[in-house]
Amino acid sequence: MYSTRVDEVLFEHPAISQAVSIGIPDIDRPGSERVKAFIMLKEGAKGTIHSEKIVAHCNKKLPPYAVPKLIEFRDSLPLTVTQKLFKKALRDEELKKMNRSTIGQKDDSKQAIDLKKK
Repeated sequence: MYSTRVDEVLFEHPAISQAVSIGIPDIDRPGSERVKAFIMLKEGAKGTIHSEKIVAHCNKKLPPYAVPKLIEFRDSLPLTVTQKLFKKALRDEELKKMNRSTIGQKDDSKQAIDLKKK
């Protein structure tokens, strides 16, 4: 599944202003990735939309493996010089956070919601 399809489904949600999905390494399954979505909500939707509603929307339109397992709401998303959503910057940021957590450091600067069922 291409992340652009996940992005398209996210954009279909009426409360989403901007969204982008990336694959990040799954620490529970080496060699696999999980889908993480970064979402900016429309002004009127802030505080009323939660990750469960986003996942329910995705569950209707995507195969189970493509539904985001992590959702992070943000006030802004990084852009490239051509004003496209900068997936590489987000992935690099996630890898950096993962590396810090493996050496015992914790990054609480942004809240992400892990929807992976344990």
